[in-house]
Amino acid sequence: MKVYVVTEGDYSDYYIVGVCTSQESAERIQQLASSDYHEAQIEEYEADKFNIEPTYNYYEVVIFKDGDIHVDTHEYIYDPYIVRDYRNAKCATKYSVNVFARDEEHAKKIAFDCIAKYKAEEEGIAL
Repeated sequence: MKVYVVTEGDYSDYYIVGVCTSQESAERIQQLASSDYHEAQIEEYEADKFNIEPTYNYYEVVIFKDGDIHVDTHEYIYDPYIVRDYRNAKCATKYSVNVFARDEEHAKKIAFDCIAKYKAEEEGIAL
């Protein structure tokens, strides 16, 4: 079902005057709300239709020296996008990155990007 939203104003002064189920009603409200200095607007929307971004979850991505990758979901993460470099002797045994992502594959991509940036900064290379 289509709804007609009558609005006025711009930016911080923007507000809804009324919501109607017919264009005729919206046009009547638009005439009442308009003046010589401004005209109310009518915006059309489809009722019960949502435009929501994909849900983002919290993930911890751990990448081991041997190439093994482990991904865990969490209720909440601390310090997102900070690479933790766990070293054993002189070589890294694993990297850990906490991220917000749509799914595990997205989390891995973000983690790899963070680790690449971290390694470049360690080598003095600006990205």
